[in-house]
Amino acid sequence: MSEFFGCVLMLGWWLSDSIPLFVLLSVVFGISIATWVPAQQSMLMAHSPSGERGSLAGKLAAFRGLVSFPAPIVGGLLYQTFGYSAPLLASAAGILLTLAMIVRLLPNGAR
Repeated sequence: MSEFFGCVLMLGWWLSDSIPLFVLLSVVFGISIATWVPAQQSMLMAHSPSGERGSLAGKLAAFRGLVSFPAPIVGGLLYQTFGYSAPLLASAAGILLTLAMIVRLLPNGAR
């Protein structure tokens, strides 16, 4: 559900040109984050041994931070080189890849 909201968000940011629509999209952005983070943490805690939960949560947070560190730089370079649509399309591609991986790799009970 969160990834679906992410696709709607990227499409909305790409096509919108009014402040009220951007405000509405900010609400969609908040819902997207509010549905992803708790679900991700719950799944991680439910499928990990109780003695390793803190370590796994820390490793996930560190990995997420390391992977997301260059995102503003890459987004800025895409914007500068190709314009407004490029970082949005790159984000949409990442969201679609994530959605495909969720559908393909997670067992039905974890989705």
